[in-house]
Amino acid sequence: MFRLLLLLCSVVSMLMLCPSFVSADEGGGYLSMNLTRVSAERMKGDILFRCDVDLENATGSDIRVISNFATEFDGIDIVVTNKKGRILAQQPYIYHQSPFSPDGQAVVIKKGKSSSTLVFPITGIDSKAKALKVRLVGALNRSTYPNVCSTETVKVDVR
Repeated sequence: MFRLLLLLCSVVSMLMLCPSFVSADEGGGYLSMNLTRVSAERMKGDILFRCDVDLENATGSDIRVISNFATEFDGIDIVVTNKKGRILAQQPYIYHQSPFSPDGQAVVIKKGKSSSTLVFPITGIDSKAKALKVRLVGALNRSTYPNVCSTETVKVDVR
């Protein structure tokens, strides 16, 4: 009985101290990130992934992101797995980019839906792979949106 009470107190304390455990929907809105199209093409030892992404800002207000790379996707990674789900690569979107502003620049995600194409050149994935799975995951760096963003995992044929 004492252990159960101790566990219950611990859980309640964590929920009170860590608001990120609470669903974004409870705050009246959400930000969703959806992969609408993914392509993978072999290029000189790399696989070039092109990811069409829709952001739907249903938080009720604009989201402000501070970016060193002039994009709201500074904190987003691509995760590439094989058919069984084993991670083959994880790479930040900014891996191949040069900083635009050392102090950061404000980028605003307006209410509603917006679309972007993110390109990830990745080295070191088996050149014989014919099909892979891809998802995007991460946070909006230095933003007014506190939660992690993640897409569904999408199967892609490598050309």
